[in-house]
Amino acid sequence: MLEACFQAKSWNEEGKFIPISVNLSPVLFNLYPRMDMFIEEVLTETQLNPGLLEVEITEGVLLTRNSVDILQKICNLGVTISVDDFGTGYSSLGYLKDFPIHTLKIDKSFVQMIKEDQSDRELAESILFLGKSLGLQVVAEGVETKEQLQFLIESGCDAVQGYYVSRPLVIGDFLKFLEADYRVSV
Repeated sequence: MLEACFQAKSWNEEGKFIPISVNLSPVLFNLYPRMDMFIEEVLTETQLNPGLLEVEITEGVLLTRNSVDILQKICNLGVTISVDDFGTGYSSLGYLKDFPIHTLKIDKSFVQMIKEDQSDRELAESILFLGKSLGLQVVAEGVETKEQLQFLIESGCDAVQGYYVSRPLVIGDFLKFLEADYRVSV
């Protein structure tokens, strides 16, 4: 997290305001019961604008002790929170209204066969509807084809990530990617 925040701050100083996401597992939440204080220390040390940091959690984090309080404190710092791999865990939908969540990320397992499998399509549409109804941003993971992207755009998905947009990149290649003003065709 420290390295990611330093990198984002460096980009910020160059006039590039690129938000970053850091995954936090349930194991980390158990190891660091005051994750909010750790994140606050990282933000203080790096002087990163908290609005440029997103914390990605899995549904399992929602089941850890004191997670509502800790996530609310993280949110109060100005950091956004997303639920990664949504729909694959065992949490209650009630958590979506009780937790300070900004984004739902549709798991790639629902995206892979979205055009061929009616159940996957309906699950993805349901997650989109649920997220939108709650005022959340919805991101689809694992987008690998033009057809998947087109379906998700038509269904109102806010953003996508996956190999159709780009493979993972090292920092230098990532900056070239941004400078090239790359456009994904639909």
